[in-house]
Amino acid sequence: FYQDILVANRSSIEFFDLDDDNDFDLFIGSSPNGVLFFKNIGSAQEAIFVLDDEMKIPITSLNTVPAIYTDNEEMRLFIGCSTGGAYSLKYEVCGLTGDFNNDVVVDIIDIVFLIGIIFETNTYESNCQLDLNDDSVIDVLDILIVVNIIIN
Repeated sequence: FYQDILVANRSSIEFFDLDDDNDFDLFIGSSPNGVLFFKNIGSAQEAIFVLDDEMKIPITSLNTVPAIYTDNEEMRLFIGCSTGGAYSLKYEVCGLTGDFNNDVVVDIIDIVFLIGIIFETNTYESNCQLDLNDDSVIDVLDILIVVNIIIN
């Protein structure tokens, strides 16, 4: 075991500097766990890998093989599965909570945008969270959270 990282047989690894801090982070494909992400909290010279519980990639098979592709500042994680199939996941860095138009400020325009999402007059191509209170619906409660961000 390396640094007490315990994964199943037939695991495969991919190194990539996901957080752009000049050291490699670690992705491990593992049959019972899907793809696990370990953030390097050490350095490029002395890596210390810690499991990131927030990044969940539950694609599993007997052999789950992650591979990273980058192009024009976009990162995609490709996952090949021995049971058949390949998956492509786009990695997206979400900005400021409530800033749906990505102008680096949370304001009334973001509220109007969110109202448009609720009434289905706007579309949102990002995977960043619209359901700010995690109740599985985008509604007036999410608008209130944005209002609270603006006020505070």
